[in-house]
Amino acid sequence: MKRFFINRDGFSNKFWNVEIQDITQIITFGKVDSQGRKNSKEFETVAKCRAETEKLISQKIKKGHTEVFDLEEIPEKIPLSDDEAGELFFWSSIEKSNKHKNSHWSEYDIDEHLEDLTELLSKSGKAKLIQFEKFLQENLHKLYTAEIAEFYVLLTNDFEDKNGQIVFDDSISEDGFIYFRCWLLLQGKEFFG
Repeated sequence: MKRFFINRDGFSNKFWNVEIQDITQIITFGKVDSQGRKNSKEFETVAKCRAETEKLISQKIKKGHTEVFDLEEIPEKIPLSDDEAGELFFWSSIEKSNKHKNSHWSEYDIDEHLEDLTELLSKSGKAKLIQFEKFLQENLHKLYTAEIAEFYVLLTNDFEDKNGQIVFDDSISEDGFIYFRCWLLLQGKEFFG
């Protein structure tokens, strides 16, 4: 059995191929148009080899790989526009710098996330930093709405129950509101929606 996969989403341009020979799983992977690297692994039984291979295939498909069949031509990679590349860089930087993205919310530390994001961005060139800033400003502007302000007030201000009516100390500071909107963006693209 041989199966061939490619991933050309966003900045990706890579292949991942798998072959089973009895109890041996052979994986070849790398950048499209390169020879790539090869790894092999032996299993106790053919059934175990097939089961583990199917599990790996499922993981690759979830991560954006598409299967290419024998006679099918490999689709050409469509280059990203500047805006698409900038948006992808913005969200991927936020995601890569969040060490706790799959952890319980109580493990999330905003200061650690900001330090890691700053370190990641410091390794980027001037053009990437300008792209990041552009998308940061655009997304902060999108969050500058009455609904988000009300949400901020609900989460950050004290309230009391006066005869069955909830009364808020509804002050909102400009600095607090911008920090809140930045926190929303740090939760990632899926959260931002």
